[in-house]
Amino acid sequence: MKRYGNSEVVVTDRLRSYKAAMKVIGNDEKQGVGRWFNNRAENSHQPLRRRERAMLRFR
Repeated sequence: MKRYGNSEVVVTDRLRSYKAAMKVIGNDEKQGVGRWFNNRAENSHQPLRRRERAMLRFR
């Protein structure tokens, strides 16, 4: 936060606990909740998940 400043949008799931926590810290209007908002984060984990799935076959 010191280096890059405050974010414009904080992407979270639709869990109520996220909304409550954002309200407590006073950041609830910056919460981005959408169908494809966290697509970038999810796609970055795909290679890792693919390797984990392959390793599950070895017993």
